Amino acid sequence: MRQKRSLFKNFSWLATSQVANVVIPLVAYPYLLRTIDIEKFGLVVFAQAVVTYFVYVIDFGFSITAVREVSINRDNPEKLSAVFSNLYVTKLLLLLVCFGLLLLLIFSIPDWKGEKWLFISSFTIVAGQLLLPLWLFQGLEKMKGVAAMNFLSKIGFVLMVLLLVRENNDYKWVNLYLGSSQIVAGLGGIAYGMWKFSVRFSFPSFSDIRKQITHNQPLFVSVFAGFVANNSGLFILGLMADPVSIGYYGIVEKILLAIRAPAMLLYQSVFPRVCVLAEQSFEVLLSFLKKITRLIFIGFIPLGIGVFMLSEEIVWLFAGQQLETPATLLKIVSFAPLMAALNIPACHTMLAYNFKKGYAAITILGALFNISFNIIFISLFAAYGAASIALATEMLITMVLYLYLEIRHKNFSVVSVFKLE
Repeated sequence: MRQKRSLFKNFSWLATSQVANVVIPLVAYPYLLRTIDIEKFGLVVFAQAVVTYFVYVIDFGFSITAVREVSINRDNPEKLSAVFSNLYVTKLLLLLVCFGLLLLLIFSIPDWKGEKWLFISSFTIVAGQLLLPLWLFQGLEKMKGVAAMNFLSKIGFVLMVLLLVRENNDYKWVNLYLGSSQIVAGLGGIAYGMWKFSVRFSFPSFSDIRKQITHNQPLFVSVFAGFVANNSGLFILGLMADPVSIGYYGIVEKILLAIRAPAMLLYQSVFPRVCVLAEQSFEVLLSFLKKITRLIFIGFIPLGIGVFMLSEEIVWLFAGQQLETPATLLKIVSFAPLMAALNIPACHTMLAYNFKKGYAAITILGALFNISFNIIFISLFAAYGAASIALATEMLITMVLYLYLEIRHKNFSVVSVFKLE
């Protein structure tokens, strides 16, 4: 009973954090679209797409391995301090490398050089994501403090947009406002975590840093490939299409991020529990995953139907105007959150039992599929092609995850979660 209460509390505070991340900023977007127009909005979301690649490089798979380490060693402050210190120093080194790479890209690509301040200011988003110790609070299943800070930071972002974005040319600072709000939340989260959980910082040795990078490298490949598989549409569209098309697809991506939030919330909140149950027995874990799958069907099928039926109204609420193209794009991806949620049982099982090579192979397959077909379909159908491939990639990855466990690790197959009992 206490475990269920802990899981529910963790889920509730993660929900608060997700609302802060994806729902609160939606308040600012109708104002942004009126003030800076669709074309400049397309540039803003394209810059966000570019720096998000660096977010995943700096994360380097720690969002999974650190949660697992913290969850298992939650009663060992010395071990928690070691994880905390190693992770932050490693991430800081990766941050410096990524910033150098961004500058190289900016001054090598003429179109990017013309928007250098937009891209440079957008890098604050990367710094903000680095600082926020979500992995620590998630692993300890103590989300209250960091969720509250994240919530307040996003309100700060909305206020900065409403007060400081006054004309078309202010578009280049929008991402700076988002990044600075995340930096404040991250610094607050670090201070609160060190005080609340008696975590202490100490400089790790070079060998510890190298060990971290070597240990996480296979998982980083998997996580980064998974990100590429699910998020390359906007980036490739930005390289191949006009800013207006990018803006239209950017509108849909922001809406999709909001309606996918419950899937991400479920993914994050149950993973620490999955790690603990996997240590007990696979049978106990499977029973838990069956309950999660029932929740997925109950919640995400009606969500997909609702988004499909109300796409025009949803776009109008987001953009503050009737836009036919984004509404059609939203219909295409309306069931993508269901596909994303359905891969949770298989994905978590593979991660909990350290099937890293198989997981990496599947995500790389998804990334190659996404990039290859996006290039083809975007050249033919522009934003419609990107939306179609986004849904197709989700379906492919989900199907292959279950098939891999069924064929290669029969004793850990989770296909039975779909059986009605």
